[in-house]
Amino acid sequence: MEVLAGDESTEVTHNENGCVFKFDFAKVFWNSRLSGEHHRIVEMLNSGDVVCDVFAGVGPFAVPAAKRGCRIYANDLNSSSASSMEENCQLNRVAKRVSVFNLDGRCFIKEIASKVTDGKGADGACSAEWPMFNHVLMNLPAIAIEFLDAFRGVFAGHDDLKLPMVHCYCFSSADNPQAEVVDRVKAALGVTDVGNETTIHEVRSVAIAANQYCISFRLPRTAAMADINDSLEPDAKRAKLDT
Repeated sequence: MEVLAGDESTEVTHNENGCVFKFDFAKVFWNSRLSGEHHRIVEMLNSGDVVCDVFAGVGPFAVPAAKRGCRIYANDLNSSSASSMEENCQLNRVAKRVSVFNLDGRCFIKEIASKVTDGKGADGACSAEWPMFNHVLMNLPAIAIEFLDAFRGVFAGHDDLKLPMVHCYCFSSADNPQAEVVDRVKAALGVTDVGNETTIHEVRSVAIAANQYCISFRLPRTAAMADINDSLEPDAKRAKLDT
């Protein structure tokens, strides 16, 4: 990033959806044109919901959701984004509701799933510290769908869990974007159907022939409960057994 005129500092304080955000434009991603989408998602959440935000940035979903009374697991691979998110949680007095992680998205998904299942008691109830999440946010539209494979088998053996709604962002320039997006999601999850709760929301136009979309669907049980070994190709399975 290059400053063309004025103060050379790229550090800003920004207000959005009743929250204050501090960050350095040169180190993190921020797009004010997404404020309406941030608001749309937060408005569908209820106090007491548990949200897993895989690509959380500086907290444009996580912070207002926490102010709404949600428990948040928020992650970003960019250490500057994760640090800014922690600061923004403090600024907005929601730090007690937000657990911030600085991990690769796939590692984060598996880490949170492990914390949830490891904390289950003899009665099958999740712990108060790591309750089961009922929403997943995946706002990295260029590649978010590719990370859906991390959900395969993460809850195997825990059939009693109610699986979350996933809100995954993507781009599409297809003639039939709804069908194309659904097909990509099914391929990433390794399933033949994503269920009847699926909706696709057009977020914005990003180019002459491409739009950004958010596909929302219930995480398919066939994916979350999958036996990973059985899903491997024969050669890969044999290599795994030989190690």
